[in-house]
Amino acid sequence: MLASSRRSLRNTSGPTPVPTRRPAFCVLSLWLVVCCMVAGCNSSSVSTLAEGDASMEKGDYDTAIALYSLAIQQQSQLVDAYRKRGHAYFEKGEYEPAISDFAEVIGLAPEEPWGYASRGSAHLRV
Repeated sequence: MLASSRRSLRNTSGPTPVPTRRPAFCVLSLWLVVCCMVAGCNSSSVSTLAEGDASMEKGDYDTAIALYSLAIQQQSQLVDAYRKRGHAYFEKGEYEPAISDFAEVIGLAPEEPWGYASRGSAHLRV
């Protein structure tokens, strides 16, 4: 009786489909768009940040820094641009400008812990 109950509970329609995972870039892009909408970014700031993100993925830190700087010129209160530019500086090994950008992040969003953590990491490398 027990064996027949187990057989009836088995899935006879084949293997269970495995859910597909979206690339991290899609999730990050969506997060960026939502954050910028909340922060009041204009569309040029969003596209400039996305171009900077693409440069970061390629390891082209100089281009990423230039694009994030442009986004900051377009909207000076854009926390993500400072954070990302600081990260680009950090990856290049330029820790002093990274610390400056992370300090700006802390000034604009003091409730967010990643600004403090990133600044601390940069200070450890100086």
